[in-house]
Amino acid sequence: MVVRKKARLEYPVFKKFAYAICLLLIRTLYRIRLEGPYKDITGPAILIANHRHALDPVAIHTAIRPWIYWVAKKELFTDSLGGQMVRRLGCIPVDREHVDLIAARGIFGRLRQGDIVGIFPQGTRVADESVNDVAPHTGAVHFAIKTGVPIIPVGIKQDFRLFREVRVVFGQQYRLDQNPRQHYTQEELDRIAHQMMQSVFDLIGMPYTGGGTRKKKTI
Repeated sequence: MVVRKKARLEYPVFKKFAYAICLLLIRTLYRIRLEGPYKDITGPAILIANHRHALDPVAIHTAIRPWIYWVAKKELFTDSLGGQMVRRLGCIPVDREHVDLIAARGIFGRLRQGDIVGIFPQGTRVADESVNDVAPHTGAVHFAIKTGVPIIPVGIKQDFRLFREVRVVFGQQYRLDQNPRQHYTQEELDRIAHQMMQSVFDLIGMPYTGGGTRKKKTI
């Protein structure tokens, strides 16, 4: 994949301010325990993680210096105030009901610029007892195959309870060995997606069988 020279960051002052506030609040209210090789992470890369709480992206951001461009449901962009905030933070809106080519172009564009794109493959927040009921989407697989960028698995353990420990475990990045010019069946893509989620849950010692159904369609 050819990495283009990075364009000037959007709203750099806002991002720095938001990062500082989030870092202060989350490390004051919670005991974030960072594990794994997170200090030297750079883009381009696709970061995948399990999703249990709204603060998951914030906790991950406290460990990684490069900005993460999260893929988020388009409904978050409709509120006037909240929508402006997520746009300024660089989030990429996605229509979870239909195939979203606009979101795909946004993701490809970020990766070409050498950025990190964050994706929750299961597409929604999932409690520990339900992880095997929600199958991962194949969007992250598609982008990883087409671009050849590495995948960074991250596992998050424990609820965000005030002053309690929250484990954020980073795994070794890896690349998929599939051919970007080859066509893969949906069954093959599903299998790779399940393996990717397994790499996430292995980090926090959670059993994962990879069953279940998808909640909504996505990219």
